[in-house]
Amino acid sequence: MNTVSTGTASRPPLVRGAGAGIAAILTLMLAAIAPLVTAPAQADENQGITVTNMTLTRVDGNNVDREGALTYYDHARLNFDWDASSTELKSGDSFTINLGTYFQNLQVPASKPMTVDHNGTEVEVGTCELTAKDITCTFNGKVEELRNAGFHNFRGSGSAMLSIVESTTSKTADITANGIASVDLPGEGGIGTPNPSQWELYKWSSSFYNDYSELTWGINFGANETTGGKLGTTFTGSNRQTITFTDTLGEGMDFNSDLTRWTLNKRNGDGPGVRLTDASGADATTEHGDYDLKTTISGDGRTATIEVTGPFNNGDNFTIEYPVTFAGGKAVKGSTYNNSVTMNGTDLSSENQQAYVQYFDINVQMEPGFGSFSVTKAVEGDAADKAAGTSFPVEVAYELPAAASTYPGWTAPEGTKPEGEGRTGTATMTVKPGETTQFEGTLPKGTTVTLSEDVSKAEPAAEGYEWGTPVFVVDGKETNTFTIGDQVVTSVSLTNKAVSTPPATTPPTTAPPTTTAPPETAGPPATVPPETAPPTGTPGSPSTPGAPGTPNKPGSPPLANTGADVAALVVLVGLGLGGGALALSRRRKA
Repeated sequence: MNTVSTGTASRPPLVRGAGAGIAAILTLMLAAIAPLVTAPAQADENQGITVTNMTLTRVDGNNVDREGALTYYDHARLNFDWDASSTELKSGDSFTINLGTYFQNLQVPASKPMTVDHNGTEVEVGTCELTAKDITCTFNGKVEELRNAGFHNFRGSGSAMLSIVESTTSKTADITANGIASVDLPGEGGIGTPNPSQWELYKWSSSFYNDYSELTWGINFGANETTGGKLGTTFTGSNRQTITFTDTLGEGMDFNSDLTRWTLNKRNGDGPGVRLTDASGADATTEHGDYDLKTTISGDGRTATIEVTGPFNNGDNFTIEYPVTFAGGKAVKGSTYNNSVTMNGTDLSSENQQAYVQYFDINVQMEPGFGSFSVTKAVEGDAADKAAGTSFPVEVAYELPAAASTYPGWTAPEGTKPEGEGRTGTATMTVKPGETTQFEGTLPKGTTVTLSEDVSKAEPAAEGYEWGTPVFVVDGKETNTFTIGDQVVTSVSLTNKAVSTPPATTPPTTAPPTTTAPPETAGPPATVPPETAPPTGTPGSPSTPGAPGTPNKPGSPPLANTGADVAALVVLVGLGLGGGALALSRRRKA
């Protein structure tokens, strides 16, 4: 049976021209795709937002203040103030705090809303995103709505719980915001490592994680003379021994049944721990001896018997860690969770509690005392469809309740602005049919506003229709004057009527009247002069009227010379023709 290989060896190599052609095609494809691959949009950091008064405080896992300098296993709390009163916040504006070399956020990644109380309701005006090293707070479009409603001087404060990632002898931390790159460390400064010690029994907890759905509890214990004496044994590392613990959870928690997440770690001095094994029996290392961890969980899921077996050396420290879950899926805000442990066969016990802690918090404050308004434009009438898209300028005239100088933090809208003791000003806004337009700016509470509209300035100009009188309505009443309220956006409706105009008519074209010639009128019959006998004279010679001796007969007009000449010519022609004919006749006879 013949077979044909389909492997790479059976494929003919690409000739140089084909390879070059494919390379050219790939180049074109990459060139076409490249413009479509863009970097994600970044928040616009507003340098007008200042971050000040940054401080660091040593705290425990419940965010309770502690005295003294920081050590590697401590927590710290960063407090700060932010202020945007010197800038007009808009959607997308942000500020960032970088935590520098020694700290990172305790819970990451995390996203926390920025909210403000407005008319008894929490309004979200932005979000703070937490990564390991950064806190970035970005404002949304709600700040513009609130600003238009009269709020100003946005400012606030915040705090973040931090974990320590590196020791230092420096007295300051390189935390950066708005160019500030130095924050004093608590106590005498520096971040130290814990002093070496021999552990007995200590219960501890982690911070909440996975969006407050889990928490890790831990047991620190030591194999030393104190614990050995209480257990009635000594630790030499020459034989395997077992230490047993009973661990009890408080209300609202259950042990996680995934035994791979129950771990035993050996702590080398006070340095980083080394994972030895887990409760499923999977050893991570046997370099320090063969250790086993066995866990038995009670039926109610809240009591565990923990057995640790291994070649304990005198002076060794160990940590047992395991996660718990919460009734309802997440820890409850405002709740405190308890856990206790006992070293069986001794009087050693320890307990701890972990309160629901907000690891990051930020608040927003703003000052009232100003308001604004919006105009909703409508068009009615049989020509309303022709007016779609038309722009109408609306003139805004206002009078402040007090002199402009009494509002030092207020910026007057664009237009004619009141200054000093002045109280009146004007501005212009453009509205369109079917749209609600927000007036750009705020006015102090109590300001009287009068609106007007000149339809002759509408763009494009009306063609085939005409505008009726503009009608303003505020709070259901027909009026173009109203008063600005405190933190209120007054709604104004403006309606115009577009009415078709009849087309222009052209008068019909009239032909000019025809002039008829008057009928001919019969005149008197022409008078033919009577024939007269030729005058007496020489035969064949015309007589000359008025010649001496040949007077004209009375009543007989003289013969005109022209007529006599024509007659003579006719006679001569006739004689000539006759003579010619006679001569021809004679010639024939001859």
